[in-house]
Amino acid sequence: MHLGLLVLSLLLLTPFATAHAQSPALSPIGDVTVNAGNTVTLNVVAINEAGGEVTLSSSLPLFAELSSPRIGIGQVVTTLTITPGDIDVGNYTAAVSAVSGGVS
Repeated sequence: MHLGLLVLSLLLLTPFATAHAQSPALSPIGDVTVNAGNTVTLNVVAINEAGGEVTLSSSLPLFAELSSPRIGIGQVVTTLTITPGDIDVGNYTAAVSAVSGGVS
């Protein structure tokens, strides 16, 4: 059985702060390497120190999923699961972003 290698580069986007909204802090996620047929689960945490609503969004390949919850008050704690198959071998770019108080 041939085990291909997948490299997923995750861009974590944190919006800029304004006078009316607190920009959330998003946990860092570096490049992820996964063998085809295996699963990697990563923790994703976004925190708004001011206690405002936090919303997560993502742009991911089909074999990756940002789990619920994606909206919370003050913080969101969830997971990102990556499960590539043999046909998914290659390099991919993905993004997870956090928005709070309408700041994008």
